Amino acid sequence: MKCTREEALRFAALDAEYRLKLQVVQTLEVQGDNARMQYEAICRKRAEEKTSAMREAERFRGEYEALVRQIAQAHNLDPRKMTIDPETCVVRDLRDANPG
Repeated sequence: MKCTREEALRFAALDAEYRLKLQVVQTLEVQGDNARMQYEAICRKRAEEKTSAMREAERFRGEYEALVRQIAQAHNLDPRKMTIDPETCVVRDLRDANPG
């Protein structure tokens, strides 16, 4: 069986174009997989950073709360209702604040 020269050339051109399109699809799939892996790695790193930051915050929270309780006790104030101006070192009872 034989085909015409025109059919053979058309077949060759379409076959080459089809294979090229398949390569593009494969390339895009690989790029998508790589992007997904990079995204997952970034997410893991962010989760680790968040966990570390939360641990640090917890460590400082205990120290902060102990200091606030100590200052509040020294000034006979409720630690939940006081503030300290770090520039003037003034400890204020927020219940005494003028609303207007």
